[in-house]
Amino acid sequence: MILETQMILETQMILETQIQKADSIPFEPKVITVPESGWKTRVLTLFPNYALTTGDLIRKQLWPLLEGEEWLDLDKVPSREKFNRMLGLTHDRAGKLVSSDLSNATNFILHLYAQALWAGLLHHLEALAWVRRYVSKMFSSMKILGTNRYILRGTQMGTPLSFITLCLLYKFAVDFAGYGDKAHLIRGDDLVDLFPDPRRYFQAMEMLGFHINTRKTMVSERGGTFAERTFVAETRTLRNRREGLLWSPRRLQLGVKVFTRTKILFDIPLRSLVVPATQGANRYQSKLGRVYESIIDEFPTARRKLIACLVAVGHRDLILMARGLGLLVSVHTDLGGAEPGSPAQMRPERVL
Repeated sequence: MILETQMILETQMILETQIQKADSIPFEPKVITVPESGWKTRVLTLFPNYALTTGDLIRKQLWPLLEGEEWLDLDKVPSREKFNRMLGLTHDRAGKLVSSDLSNATNFILHLYAQALWAGLLHHLEALAWVRRYVSKMFSSMKILGTNRYILRGTQMGTPLSFITLCLLYKFAVDFAGYGDKAHLIRGDDLVDLFPDPRRYFQAMEMLGFHINTRKTMVSERGGTFAERTFVAETRTLRNRREGLLWSPRRLQLGVKVFTRTKILFDIPLRSLVVPATQGANRYQSKLGRVYESIIDEFPTARRKLIACLVAVGHRDLILMARGLGLLVSVHTDLGGAEPGSPAQMRPERVL
């Protein structure tokens, strides 16, 4: 018992020291780029331990308040249950399915908006003064370590509060567009929803400084994608649809399409299977086996044999099949705020 008490006291002293350092020492993060499959590179900001520990303390206090929200997927692995529940809300509803993806989401957000978001949230929660100071400091201009350049915008990807900030700003855009009561689900920079007029949502996003990735954003009545999962939808045309309460004047809408059925597909994420080869005669190399192992549990038992056969197909057949189906096996290089070859060289929109 004495040992446990001593450990608790020591932990408290360590945390208090970390909080004091984060409160008094200016942040000077290091900026790096991390290449990923699909010809994409992410830009990460590396902070000292005391800055990350303090941010993680704040995140852990907020997480329980947010994880129960139906519109928000905070799970480490994308929640299939929440996805299915959201798709179920589209049934017997009219509109357009929007699968939205953001370009360099964490890099383009204005500090002013992030600060305003957290100021309102922390005021409502009656947070301590050091919490307010930390958040304001994290989402403000700061010098990049080892350079004479300054970060002027962004939510510092790789830090504890970055993901929550992105999700909440996404939610604000949905509510600002007037679609807070419509079916939607948010996970980081991914969103899937059913909106009557998607243009209002896109305008709200642009107002916040978000850049919509047009290559990966779909507006459709046939389906879409969310967190690397594909779904399809079926509709039917109403011949006689009335809106309103039984005792109120109602208007007749003819020819309106409503969604009757949605289904999540068990597909292999092709984008992560094909990557550029660094050497050799072949232009591509296959990572089919590794990806297969990581996703096989998601497939129904009856279909695993079929999937195993598909995995055995060589990369040449895979690419020919993809091209025959009109699928992209390559896209333009999309760097998360950095230019090729120089991790510290950031786009002018973000740094000065």
